[in-house]
Amino acid sequence: MKTSLSINKIFLICFFVSLVYAVIRYHVYNDISWLQLPLWTTNKACGVTALMLIGLSVSLPNHHPRRKIGLFGVYIALLHVLLSLILLKPAYYPKFFLINEQFSLVGELAILAGILSFAVLIIAVHKSYPKFNSAENANLAVIKQCNIAFLLFSILHMIAMATDSWFSISNWPGYLPPISMLSALLCCYFLLYLRIKK
Repeated sequence: MKTSLSINKIFLICFFVSLVYAVIRYHVYNDISWLQLPLWTTNKACGVTALMLIGLSVSLPNHHPRRKIGLFGVYIALLHVLLSLILLKPAYYPKFFLINEQFSLVGELAILAGILSFAVLIIAVHKSYPKFNSAENANLAVIKQCNIAFLLFSILHMIAMATDSWFSISNWPGYLPPISMLSALLCCYFLLYLRIKK
């Protein structure tokens, strides 16, 4: 019970911080309609929360319930995928589409990177269940490689989505950096941690 509560607290903190930042940046300092808070803004918070939880699962000390935190992150990532599919329209993501409503190069790269990042998470989840596997050390090595691949594909996902807004500081609402930029930097931090830990 205590472990479960601890995981819930970690999730709530990550989600609260992500959602508050998104609300301040996009609704308080920008002109995004508050009607888009339930799905569009919450989806952004879900994406960052999933990234934070999965990153924490590879960086916390061993005495923490890292596997459960990682699985929680995968569940939130799945929610992010489902919400993104609902919102995948030119009205929400105009850069993803051409005039004829086909995907643009940016849209295809962003979606491909997102699919690949979630796919490696599924592999990591499978390898984390001992009853499906026999070589524990080998599984840990595969899971680590999957985590690295997830972070790399996530960076590509963010770069494809919003690099044109990363360096236009004067256009940042409230001078707050884009969530995609902060997420990419977070991925870089976790990758550096994995590199140093090696």
